[in-house]
Amino acid sequence: MKPLNILSLVFVLCLFSTTATGQTPTSENAAESLKLKAVDELNAGVAAYRDGKFDQSIEDFKVAKELDPTLMNARLYLATAYATQYIPGTPSDENIRMGQAAVKEFKDVLATDPNNVSAIDGIGSILYNMASTPYTRSRYEESRTYHRKHIALKPEDPEPYYWIGVIDWTLAYRVNLEMRGQWRAANPGKPLKDDDPMPPDVRTNYVKENSQLIDEGVTDLRKAIELRPDYDDAMAYLNLLFRRKADGAASPFARWDLLRQADELVDQAKDIKRKKMEAPADTTTKTDHTIITSITSQEFQQLVQGMGFECTRGKDETFFSFRAEGYKVAALSNDPSYIELYNGFTDVNPSLATVNEWNQVNSFSRAYVDKDGNAALEADLILTGGVTHENIEMFVKTFRNSVSQWARFALDHKK
Repeated sequence: MKPLNILSLVFVLCLFSTTATGQTPTSENAAESLKLKAVDELNAGVAAYRDGKFDQSIEDFKVAKELDPTLMNARLYLATAYATQYIPGTPSDENIRMGQAAVKEFKDVLATDPNNVSAIDGIGSILYNMASTPYTRSRYEESRTYHRKHIALKPEDPEPYYWIGVIDWTLAYRVNLEMRGQWRAANPGKPLKDDDPMPPDVRTNYVKENSQLIDEGVTDLRKAIELRPDYDDAMAYLNLLFRRKADGAASPFARWDLLRQADELVDQAKDIKRKKMEAPADTTTKTDHTIITSITSQEFQQLVQGMGFECTRGKDETFFSFRAEGYKVAALSNDPSYIELYNGFTDVNPSLATVNEWNQVNSFSRAYVDKDGNAALEADLILTGGVTHENIEMFVKTFRNSVSQWARFALDHKK
């Protein structure tokens, strides 16, 4: 379930670089001089961003924007840098201000260029991430409107259809949990699990409020899969929407049939993920095929840093951490023949049914509830049989994708 993450979102950071030399500003070309200085600041900001110095990149992009308000890339990069600093699920005032600043900058871009797809996607993504903590339905709905705008401009892109499906499932599932919780409170002592059929009166209200929303999500996810037949993330969410649709089924057979379709989608998504993992590397790219049977924590850190992640060494020499899609990942290597990646959330307490629902669809990482009741995600790679650098890089990339998916999933299912 791959999310539209903040860093990949703005592919606009395509390392724009425009340098000008040999021009000496004079009183006659003062305006041109300012534009050249703006480009210099823009390039400095891009360099700082690439080095993980996001605070410095923000200041550089601000200066570039002030020097040349028409320099659209400065505005886009500034918004992206703010978005990168925003950490989903962290409701601190500073974090909220960072998210709001990103939205404002992206909207400023749209005020000048209403059809700028990067800004449209940027707002859609940051609003979605801000909507989870605290849960704000209106933000999810506003995010959805920006994905609709993307579709109006580029209907051949599968991603916005996928995101509308994700949002519709998120809203429908939230209502599902709330209605079940209200029924339990009104009927103490009567068990009702999250995956049990809804009581008839609850089901009637649920269908009335959510059937249109669920059907919209199903339609959009099917469109995403039509445009990208191997879109395993869309299949995973279509599976989840079928399960929500099953909650509204009036007969046991109709419910069984929808759950059967959901299970088939799970199998399809797993099969596609497996094939992607087994696919040979692009032969046009130089790849290190040296067989590795052990790796130190320092060597693992160097490899991760070489992939573009900024790493922080822990006090323990077997541990370091890095940011993946804005979330902190711990990399553990207590034994040179074994590496492990870990991500956890405090104050997020998913039910066992939620964890099982995640693990059913996602094969390459495992979710669990730790001893304090918090959400955790782990993945490990055993090296003793021999792996390549490429295998390790794929392991890290797969976990990076899983982290953003798990974060969203765990927050959406927060008790």
